[in-house]
Amino acid sequence: MHDRGQVMVDLAVAITLGATCIREVRLLEHQRPVFGPVASFPTAWRALVEVGELGLRRIERARTAVRRHVHGPLRDRLEGFPEVEVKGVPLTGWTVIDSDGTLIAAPSEKEGARGTYKGFLGHHVFVATFDNTGEELAAVLHPGNVTAKGAAVNIDVPTGAVAQLLWRRQQILFRVDGAGFSHQLINWIASAGGRASATFRWEYSIGWSFTEREQAAVSLRDKKNVWQPAGGGPDGDVRKDALVADITDLTGWPKHHRVIARKEPLHSCYVKDASAYEVGKEMRTPHAARRPPSLLLPGSDSWPWVFSRIG
Repeated sequence: MHDRGQVMVDLAVAITLGATCIREVRLLEHQRPVFGPVASFPTAWRALVEVGELGLRRIERARTAVRRHVHGPLRDRLEGFPEVEVKGVPLTGWTVIDSDGTLIAAPSEKEGARGTYKGFLGHHVFVATFDNTGEELAAVLHPGNVTAKGAAVNIDVPTGAVAQLLWRRQQILFRVDGAGFSHQLINWIASAGGRASATFRWEYSIGWSFTEREQAAVSLRDKKNVWQPAGGGPDGDVRKDALVADITDLTGWPKHHRVIARKEPLHSCYVKDASAYEVGKEMRTPHAARRPPSLLLPGSDSWPWVFSRIG
């Protein structure tokens, strides 16, 4: 009888060694002197099936404890805990959590496999990573027909991610691309997940939808000629033919909320996904919502454009 906790550890180690399915837990057989007896494929399968809500909570607590143990030596290094850099400037003291969704094709009619918006059968997995260290903090597997536009989906994953970072929850920057944008998500971040303490400072850099309202705001900036040169060029210089403007004409959003528009020539690689407005203007107009205005780099448009690194 294999201890179920050890089976879970073996599966995690097998994934680290390159396993892509449960059967490949047998990779550890080659290291029996190190790992000891390894559970068979059927035993590993049963161990996973037997996991209920209580078991999942225990696994999450164990992951948190291990992460805290690993992060301790990182904090104690001479160079300190890893900090995320944007355009060469460190976001000192900030925890950066990236979240995104990825479609996974199913080779057959697996449980939960559904038709995706890209036209194939599969699943939709939502992942949150800790960009300071590159660790995956949380992942939730959904049927393939679940889209990234659901607020509950995009709140559930960062909630699990924050639970893994007991000592770095006070100052967090969440980065999400435009597919995950929602009013509810922004409000959740602005409220620090419902935490009342002023010691929690959660901010965001989130892709923003480009609707008729934003088109009108961009046209108004064109008439007033209030665009400014955009950063992000080589060596931190101004980017050629790129402009930026604040188009925040909205109410009902968190304090210091800003919507930033950017204009640049429409490159051929973006034409397929461009709106009719962008094709007509021959300009690409990505938008981002950010908060606060002072975070953290010189140049007001530098950091909002660095979204999730998850691909």
